[in-house]
Amino acid sequence: MTRIAFLILAHNKPHQLRRLVDALQHPSFDSYVHIDARVAIEPFRHAGARFLGRRIASRWGHVSLVQAMLATLRHAMSHGDYDRYCLLTGADYPIKSNARILDTLGSSSTEFIECFTTSDAAWIDRYRFFHPLQWNESAGARALRRLARTPLVPVRRPPLGLTPYWGSTWWQLSGAAARYVVEFVDRHPQYLRYYRHVWIAEEMFFQTILGNSPFAQRMGPNLRYIDWSGNHVHPKLLVSEDFDNLAAADALFARKFDIDADRAIFDRIDAELRRDTDPT
Repeated sequence: MTRIAFLILAHNKPHQLRRLVDALQHPSFDSYVHIDARVAIEPFRHAGARFLGRRIASRWGHVSLVQAMLATLRHAMSHGDYDRYCLLTGADYPIKSNARILDTLGSSSTEFIECFTTSDAAWIDRYRFFHPLQWNESAGARALRRLARTPLVPVRRPPLGLTPYWGSTWWQLSGAAARYVVEFVDRHPQYLRYYRHVWIAEEMFFQTILGNSPFAQRMGPNLRYIDWSGNHVHPKLLVSEDFDNLAAADALFARKFDIDADRAIFDRIDAELRRDTDPT
């Protein structure tokens, strides 16, 4: 029987997290939840999931988010040998039935992770320049970041001679690929250290490991519906008017949702997109 571990990162809206965990209740599924260390954990606790005790204060774009992902992945591995590890956040929601999710992930050998190379300087600048004190907006920190982009500071290159790869943060990896990532990080601690000064590390860290691995030939789309039509750094918030697009999407999950902004979209997804084939 295929077993799937869902790795969920959350930092707000406990009631939305509970709905996500409830949606993923299935005999073959287990949910592992990391709550940002900057918030109290008690409001989030739910009997349907396992929560990490040792938590990380994690920020978007910072290596701390990668560390939270790795910690949650390791936590899941310590509880069992899963066939798939699926990364989610509290702002995600399944748009297919659990039976469909199980069948899709259990019947395929694809590593569902977006992975590409590029010569676009906007991507390359994320690693070739130092990005120190990323969340410090003091005058000194801003001056240090400007200095890092001058010829006085050497251009950085990925460690271990790896070819850099990028892609969307979210993935559904086989057990073998997930173990390869963890073992790689354990063998090469300098790899994680390098990402302390990479901007938006979570869109490069896993991709570069797997893009330089025996799994490179079996990577495919990450089965995630995300609407970037707003042309912003962050995706469009999905609401009821987006339902038809969700229904037509060849994806298992979608993001981002906000239950306080539109609860009806959750109800309609459950009633129309996730019904019938889930086990009772």
